[in-house]
Amino acid sequence: MSIGSFSFGYTSAIIATTLGQPSFLEYFDLLTRSNGTALMGAMNGLFFAGGVLGALILPSFIDRWGRKCGVFMVGPYYHA
Repeated sequence: MSIGSFSFGYTSAIIATTLGQPSFLEYFDLLTRSNGTALMGAMNGLFFAGGVLGALILPSFIDRWGRKCGVFMVGPYYHA
């Protein structure tokens, strides 16, 4: 389970620093778009919604196929 916590913390840090990179903002033209702030908020929201969805799906997956399989199969999909 510590691997799952590590990967969530790592990907959370990556998305936060990516959204702060001037080259990322410039490439996607987020600084001059009228909806740039809303798009950045949507990116964050979708990232964390994926985490919630994975947390809700994981218990039933683990009950059926086991804890180890659940960590390896479901974990990467809601952490990325």
